[in-house]
Amino acid sequence: MASGVSLVEIDLTRSGERDIIIAPWRLPPSHRTPYLAVVWRSWKPRQREVYAIALEQPLPALRIPLREHDQDVLLELQPLIELCYQNGRHDDLDYKSDPRPPLPSAEAAWAGELLRSGGWR
Repeated sequence: MASGVSLVEIDLTRSGERDIIIAPWRLPPSHRTPYLAVVWRSWKPRQREVYAIALEQPLPALRIPLREHDQDVLLELQPLIELCYQNGRHDDLDYKSDPRPPLPSAEAAWAGELLRSGGWR
């Protein structure tokens, strides 16, 4: 952050200590989700753009800063992740067992139904 460049963090981990550029207590309750993205613009050092990411929703599009006077670039995360999944040969994963660490009950029910409707369980 001291180098004068903007920073974009995308946290899709479900365990361990979160190490992001915003203190957890500064997040509004609506943004205290397991997954999170934060955009910090070097020319606005006291501001953060926080994107709450829910498992049940498509990933959001992030506004990526370039230079202070340039227009943001929109990064569509969901199509990017889908392309990585298709090209990464992840379609042979065994979805019969539960993920580790386990999902919270509401997310586990949603994921289980999604997997059953897709024929993976």
